[in-house]
Amino acid sequence: MNRRRALLLLALPLGGWLGQRLVWPTPRHQRGISLRALLGDSAEFAEFSRAISKRDFKFPIDHAPHPEFRHEWWYFTGNLETATKRPFGFQLTFFRLALTARPRLSLSGWRGNQLLLGHFAITDVQAQHFHADERQHRSALEIAGTSTAPPSVWIKNWKVAITDGENHDWRLTAQTETHGLALDLISIKAPILQGDRGLSQKGNAVGNASYYYSQPRLNASGALTLAGVDYPVTGTAWVDREWGSGALEVAQEGWDWFGLQFTNYSELMFYRLRRTDSTPDPHSSGIWIDPDGKGVALNHTEVSLSCLDTWTSPNTGVRYPQRWRIDIPKLHMRLAITPRVAAQEWRGRVVYWEGAVEVSGTSNQAALTGVGYAEFTGYLAR
Repeated sequence: MNRRRALLLLALPLGGWLGQRLVWPTPRHQRGISLRALLGDSAEFAEFSRAISKRDFKFPIDHAPHPEFRHEWWYFTGNLETATKRPFGFQLTFFRLALTARPRLSLSGWRGNQLLLGHFAITDVQAQHFHADERQHRSALEIAGTSTAPPSVWIKNWKVAITDGENHDWRLTAQTETHGLALDLISIKAPILQGDRGLSQKGNAVGNASYYYSQPRLNASGALTLAGVDYPVTGTAWVDREWGSGALEVAQEGWDWFGLQFTNYSELMFYRLRRTDSTPDPHSSGIWIDPDGKGVALNHTEVSLSCLDTWTSPNTGVRYPQRWRIDIPKLHMRLAITPRVAAQEWRGRVVYWEGAVEVSGTSNQAALTGVGYAEFTGYLAR
């Protein structure tokens, strides 16, 4: 599923809340959150546009927001290192949720029609520590908002913005009391369309889909801050962009997502939607991208995922998969995936696992290594 649907669980907690105050549900950490309970469809969303048919993608404008759709995200992840090879992972994500399909006129500058949520995390591999923070705000008074010129989204001093629309380059900045990031991302490969030429179907119902493209490899350089110490860093990043108005269907429980970058300059993305009976949903899919940027689509029958180990969060009691084997006979590929830090669990208003991983294996009998990110949602405490 659009892996980032984890944050669509904003949708229903906020669906009945369109007043002036920001009122959030308290997370039920000890039991976890049922995605199916939160992501069902609703008649109040009928006026939003839906991802129904294929479209022409145009850049740089499609890096900008699409407010006629109910939800949208800008998803940045990557692996960095210092000059002495000290490794870090990072995630900076912005989610846009339209509160109404038809904005109401108001004299109040606080009454924005869009809600923005930000997630920002640094994984310190050497210290085996996960630093994470979240923010949310209405798009109002320039405190938070989106822009088309240049394409950008921000919440206070967290911001992502296109710096070169023709080449698809980005600038990322974020700072909290404990950790910060300032990165320039230079795109090495052109955006690649996911699904059927960018239409990514997530369920059987018409419109339960998203428009989805990725930037699978960007060179990252800049500075990372931990506890007041600045570390010059370089590395690689991945960008996912999706927008739509679809819902999680009744039989879908969660998903396991992988975005991997190999040292031979190929990449792999695959997400497995899990059904309530724990079987893979047939809408699971992915893509392998060769070193020249050409994509090979993968459907749910062509990729086998095997969980080799689990990790139970001491904070929420949720048990997550930790080590995976991925077999792709079509590509003569077998991979082993291991988290760089076990405890990369998000425990904000959304409870899920997302973090930096290492990958090793073979492709056509040649050794293959790399790094990436993985996301596991819909797992509940037992």
